[in-house]
Amino acid sequence: MKQIDTFIDNEFTRRSRNWKDVKDSLLLALPPDVLKRVVYAVIEDTTLKIYAESPAWTSKMRFYDNEIKKVFMQRGIVLRAVQTRTIPNVQPRKY
Repeated sequence: MKQIDTFIDNEFTRRSRNWKDVKDSLLLALPPDVLKRVVYAVIEDTTLKIYAESPAWTSKMRFYDNEIKKVFMQRGIVLRAVQTRTIPNVQPRKY
């Protein structure tokens, strides 16, 4: 049986790497004014889920789906879908 510490360390490392890959790719795919409105983003299987601060920004980000897929593909990450959702009342991450 695995110790809980081993699981937590491995899961934390995996998620940290995932976030760094996503962040680095989004920096190349989105303009700075749009990127500022990203609250969080994560890859689950082959779907990139982007969470924006408002419905207006969620709609604007959908125009960049093809560019996002292209940038991720150039970095060796295959995305089948990009989903953009809203998380209101949350401060966006500082890039």
